Amino acid sequence: MTTARYNRCAHCNTIYLWYPSSYGTPLPKYNSGTHCELCNEVMVKALNQIPLKFEKKWIITTDYTKQQIINAQNERISKSKIPVKRVMPGLFDMKNPDNIQSNVCEPMIDPNYGESTNYVARWWSKEPNNIEIKKQIWWDIENNCIAKNQKNFQ
Repeated sequence: MTTARYNRCAHCNTIYLWYPSSYGTPLPKYNSGTHCELCNEVMVKALNQIPLKFEKKWIITTDYTKQQIINAQNERISKSKIPVKRVMPGLFDMKNPDNIQSNVCEPMIDPNYGESTNYVARWWSKEPNNIEIKKQIWWDIENNCIAKNQKNFQ
């Protein structure tokens, strides 16, 4: 079953069919909830000429330990009426199926910028002390570095 809805294009005011989802049928290439296919195609092609300047990235950090991230998550969940954890799928070792990757992800205050960002701790069951901790940041593509003033990017 495919879902479709009539919309009016935000640019040319044409009424068009928008497909927010599809099952078994490919969506039109320039499907958009705000613009008809023709206007959306023109916009996408024009914007493809402009290179991206920033992107979100996960970088290794020592801001927090695995236990601090777990404690922050447990504290937030204990205060919440609806205990919700962010789920980041773990991996498994195809050569050793008993070796499973675990992870915990929690938004925490970045001590460098004073704003909330996502932190993740990952480890394998066969190497529980080999822990990788990363945080999500904005990366300046042009200058190949962490973007200045992360606070304004949140």
